[in-house]
Amino acid sequence: AGLSMTRSAVLTASQCATYDEVKKAWMRATGATDSLGTHFSASMLTGLVTTTVTNPVDMIKTQLYMDRGAGGSPLGALRTVLA
Repeated sequence: AGLSMTRSAVLTASQCATYDEVKKAWMRATGATDSLGTHFSASMLTGLVTTTVTNPVDMIKTQLYMDRGAGGSPLGALRTVLA
């Protein structure tokens, strides 16, 4: 449950921190207005950032599930992922 909560926290923090900044930057760079297209573009870029940020946590979580029978630990899973 700990890694699931960690993943959720990382996902939410990266999503909240990124969306408004990406939307503002998109509007400045393209001269677009606050429209459906702007929201769609900002959401797509935010999804890319969020996926990139949460991927390491997902890899460690998956490795832990795979090592469950061997008594794996989060630190051991991190070592395996980084190896």
